[in-house]
Amino acid sequence: MPRATAFYGVLLCTALSLLVCCSAYGDSKGIINLDHLTFDKIIGEDRPVVVAFTDVQPYGEEWDAFTEAAVQSWTAHILFAQVTLGVQEDEYGYGGYGGGSQENENDKIAKRLRAEPGDVLFFAARQRTPTKWASEGKDKSDLLKWIKSHGVYVGLEGCVEEFDQFAEKFMAQEGDRVAILQLAEDEVKKLKEKDDEEHQSKVAQAVIYTSVMKKVLKNGGTYIQSEKDRLKKMIGDESVKEEKKDQFRKKLNILETFEPSPPEEPDQIDFDEDEDERAPKDEV
Repeated sequence: MPRATAFYGVLLCTALSLLVCCSAYGDSKGIINLDHLTFDKIIGEDRPVVVAFTDVQPYGEEWDAFTEAAVQSWTAHILFAQVTLGVQEDEYGYGGYGGGSQENENDKIAKRLRAEPGDVLFFAARQRTPTKWASEGKDKSDLLKWIKSHGVYVGLEGCVEEFDQFAEKFMAQEGDRVAILQLAEDEVKKLKEKDDEEHQSKVAQAVIYTSVMKKVLKNGGTYIQSEKDRLKKMIGDESVKEEKKDQFRKKLNILETFEPSPPEEPDQIDFDEDEDERAPKDEV
């Protein structure tokens, strides 16, 4: 084979390897790619991390939820990361799907954590023992609620952080509900005094919080569930316009804030003595 032909053949193979490698690690917005060299530099540090273990070409409900949640959480104090499995490196360090001459180092991370493609794990700040997302629901809202249950604030669509805090206090401090409602209404007044678009959009959502508080004071805590059931029925009604359904979904997210997540159970997972990391705990 002429030298020029051989050279261009090697060049083509290299280019294809790089292309496969790049596609394997993706370019999803808000998601950083981790490998065996960077994983332990990110996990266990000062910021919580939620990690998706995926195939070279991830797909499905869990991955859709993960990518959408990453975009919505860009201002939150949490990192979204991906570990791609099944990408093997050759002796030159180029990635490819299968057929490599070296064992995939990323797969060793998954084995260590007993993770499989499709698993989503949460690592709290300064912790290396994860919990696994095991909720029956597999959409963005379910994932964000699960993250929020770990004490990381991630605003669901339609929610306002200051008023989420009012809602949680309102439900937790039954004897102080009237006073908390008054504080929330005072905050709404402050927002109304600012005429920029950002604050006015908050007003529209904030008044939903105070309205829910008034209904709970009048009708009791059962109002939350009955209103959620009503909204879900409306969302499932094909005759209701999509614009109204979006409004109902936002109110549903606000209602979720009035139902605090159950306390997280302590980690009781057993693990093999020769493993340097514990396996994740399934968590709904």
